[in-house]
Amino acid sequence: TLEELTRAQAGALEAARLALADQPGIGVAPARPVQGATPAALTAEGPTTDCIPLGTRFMATTGDSLPICKTRLVIDVTAVGEGTTIIRGPGSVAVGSIAQLDIEGCSVSVLSADLSGYAEMRVTCL
Repeated sequence: TLEELTRAQAGALEAARLALADQPGIGVAPARPVQGATPAALTAEGPTTDCIPLGTRFMATTGDSLPICKTRLVIDVTAVGEGTTIIRGPGSVAVGSIAQLDIEGCSVSVLSADLSGYAEMRVTCL
């Protein structure tokens, strides 16, 4: 529900920006870049159930293997420690960092990781 609300609000904001941009004499700052609606990573063969949608924050722990919806990407978590997550492929990713994945334009960001053994991450593709 929260993700749907966020998408709806982003759409309404962009529509308002476009409407203001059409008004003479009003300058509108460009919207920040967002993930494309059809990134090159999308494939018809990718999973559509029991997977993590692109751009969604998710929690993972050591040993998790999480497919990313509609792509060939799978996030394999090797270990989670204080401030660091080890992911098969990119290796050690510190909290606040972004690491490139096997598919060009796709990356994983680690938002949190601690001694509880859980890490919060997000996968995006442009």
